[in-house]
This record gives sequence, structure tokens and C-alpha cells, in this order.
Amino acid sequence: MKKSILVLLFLLLFIPSYAYAEINSTVTVGKLEKSNLQLVFDEAVINAYKLYDTNYILVSDLKKLGCSVNYSPADRSVTISAPTYGQATPTFDDSLLSQPVYLYAGRVTLENFETQALSCNNKTLIPLSSLNTIGSITVTDNICYFSPSDPVPVVTTQTTISNLSEYNLDVSVLDIYWTNKPVLITSTYTLTPFDYQERPMAVTDEKAFYIASIVQSANGEEYTYSANSQMGQINSQLMTKYMRYANRTFRDDYGDSIDREKVIQVEDFINTQNLSSPTKYLVWTNISEQRTYIFEGTMNNWSLLKTFICSTGRDYTPTPKGKFALTYKVPSFGQNKGYCCKYAFGFIGTTYLYHSIIFDKTGSYLLENKGVLGKKASQGCIRFSADNAKWFYDHLESKTTVFIN
Repeated sequence: MKKSILVLLFLLLFIPSYAYAEINSTVTVGKLEKSNLQLVFDEAVINAYKLYDTNYILVSDLKKLGCSVNYSPADRSVTISAPTYGQATPTFDDSLLSQPVYLYAGRVTLENFETQALSCNNKTLIPLSSLNTIGSITVTDNICYFSPSDPVPVVTTQTTISNLSEYNLDVSVLDIYWTNKPVLITSTYTLTPFDYQERPMAVTDEKAFYIASIVQSANGEEYTYSANSQMGQINSQLMTKYMRYANRTFRDDYGDSIDREKVIQVEDFINTQNLSSPTKYLVWTNISEQRTYIFEGTMNNWSLLKTFICSTGRDYTPTPKGKFALTYKVPSFGQNKGYCCKYAFGFIGTTYLYHSIIFDKTGSYLLENKGVLGKKASQGCIRFSADNAKWFYDHLESKTTVFIN
């Protein structure tokens, strides 16, 4: 026993660091929902959270199962032991449901398995299914009954594999990467007692994102382990969103002020609407926000270019909702009626237009109360500041799709 402990400590100290890209911890990957699943162990009950198609549990709640949780501030690593008892039922933290979620940028190790993890409001979550590495989960209705067991005596990383037992083992490892979809590669190894081997990376594409390496089976004369599970490591919607924004450069010149999280939010929304445009631009006016967003790209791959505070029609003279197209533009109109709207671009013929706030007929000064922006104020047209109206007029093209809701 002493020999195995010493070997374990040696291996854990000298296993080389991972060779994958550093996680961009500023990329928002969504917001948590309350799951309908509960994890039950002895007398403890833990409510799960959900992000897209995967259930997660708070690491801090695992302490209530008798897990030992240790955190190292130096490298943000978290190590979690298998639970020994379950006596306390933690209170579900509803406040997390309104906070943005990120991929955790440190290492989170559950016994011998390094798991995917999330960060939300300075709290860490791991996939509920990852507990299969230290026990078994039986699901009945909405209850996950957990039964702990000894951890698998194999440590595998992206580039190493180690046998921590006194047995000869034949081991199968599943490496999980992400490109624009999951990449799953299975490798097999024959390990002698306390063996340590370096292994080549299963995927060498620099654009691929490494997720995890999972021991699928380990078999010897006196030891057998098998698990046909991905341990909750593949959350396809999460990874799709993360990869979209991980290497994204966010600009400072979107027009009117907008934060990074809002940029991601509006792009996520518009890219679920199946909107195409015959030009490289797309315009979305959100009446409830009194905001207009201009995108560049193609259907379901639109990136925000500009956003402008606007004023749409009043409740009794509303701006039409629906899908339209930019038509004709004119430098100004209205002078024959005693006012001047500059940089006008129609979206329903020349009846409804995007244009500037309203000036006197010489275009020199604003008419009283005609410079209102950010609330409903027009007779159906959509107003911008003069500078934003000029940008819209100069850059947008006829036939560009306009979406108003």
C-alpha cells in the first residue's frame, strides 16, 4: 500500500501539463436553468442545474455529500474526492439563474478524472454525469440515486496515461475534441503495474478544442471496469457557442454603447431566425428596446456591425412589424412641409423610412421635441441621430432585408 501511494504521488507531481489552448474565460456560453433532476445520496438531496442539454451540479454542494473539495488559487485547480456520506440538503441558489455562465479556466479533477466545468458568479459546476467516474447513478423518474465506488486506478490526460494499480491492465481511452462537431477517438493501451506512458495527441489540428480523455474500460486478472459513457463532457450547444466567440475580436466602434454580453445575445437571437438577405447586410429593429441592429454576413451566420438607439412609431401611429427590404434613399425630404428629415432610406416604399431626427426646413437646428430617441415618438418611421442616419445612408444597400419586431 505504501508503495502504491508513493507511486501515485510521484505520477501526479510529474505528469506534464496539458497541451491544449487556454480557455477564453470571457466568453459567455449561456445562462443556467433549474433542472427537474435531483441527486440523492443517503439523506442528502441536491437540485441540479441545466445548461442546454446537460445537467450540472455545484461543486460547493458536493461538500454536502461528504466530498472533500480543495482549491489552489495559484493555478485555479479544484480537486474533488469521492463522497463518503450524505447528510445535508443545500438550498438551491436561484440567483445563479440570472447570471452569465463561462467555461471554467482552471483544472477540475474528480478523483482521477479531469472534467469539463463551468463558472457562474464565482461558483464552479461540473456535469452531473461525471459522477459516474466515482460511482453509479440510477435514474428513476426525476431522481438520480448515487452510489459511490472506488475510482478507476488509471489517470489519462491528453498526452499521458498512468496505471496506479498493482495489476496489469488493458485500457481503452476515449479522447474528445471539438472542431465544428464532436470528434471522438478511441485508443487502447497495455499497462504494467504503476506504468506511466506518454501518448500522442489524438488530434493535432490547431483549430480543434480538447475537451477530455475518458477511461472507457480497464481489464486485468483481478480488476474489471467498464463505462460506455461520455460523462456529460459533450454539450454540443455550449461548444458551438463557445467556439463561435472564443477567438472573436470585439470592437469598440459598434455605434451606440453596447457591452460584449449584449453583442453575443443579439447575434444568438438573429442567428436563430433563419433570415437571409440579398446583400451582405441585415437590419433588425427591436421596438421593445428602441434599438436597431445592423449585421454583416449570411443566413444564420450574422455578425453585429452597428447598433443605434432609435425612435419608432407611437402606439397610435405604430411602425409596421414584419420582414421588409430597403428600397430607395434620398438625402432629405419634408422641406416643402416646413421640416427636414436627413439621410432617409425607405423600407416600405417611401411611406416608412429610416431617417434622422427632425430639423427645421433649412436643416440647421432641431425642431422642438423632434430630437427624441430611445422611446416611441414618430408617426411610423424610424429615427436615428443625424450621425447614425448618415452612416446608415452611406453604407446600407437597397434590397437589404429589414426585420422589425
